[in-house]
Amino acid sequence: MEVIKEEYTEAELFQREEIKARRQIEGVTKNTLGAISLLARIILEQYEDYAEAEQLYRESITGWKNFDDSDSDAPLKISSDLFWLGRALHEQGKYTEAEVTLRGSVQCRTIVQGVYHPATEGARKHLLRATMAPRMSTQGGSKMESSGEKLDLRTDS
Repeated sequence: MEVIKEEYTEAELFQREEIKARRQIEGVTKNTLGAISLLARIILEQYEDYAEAEQLYRESITGWKNFDDSDSDAPLKISSDLFWLGRALHEQGKYTEAEVTLRGSVQCRTIVQGVYHPATEGARKHLLRATMAPRMSTQGGSKMESSGEKLDLRTDS
């Protein structure tokens, strides 16, 4: 298990160095934004530092929005970053903002990838989870959980 953690540490350091170099040499380009998004994913999943991941995803989304509307990569990248931003917000207990962000991801993914695409369906599941979270936290969990059944709405989208 230590090897995996060490690899992620190296990946994180590499991504931080790559972002710094790209900013100095290229400025904000598609490659820079891709590196920022990848670092955010490492931070989110490996370190569970949701606040830093949130900041990085916001930076990436803002950068992608500055590209020309005819850029074919931008809508897909924005929809993906919105999805992961929504998850980071949800994990921080920012349920209302997570719901709005995930709703944006669902709308964008529906347009870009289609209503039945697995990524769109995954975003819808997380949107449902975000909308249910405030009610579940005030009720001490769902009725399904208290009866011994588990409702698993997670996905690896």
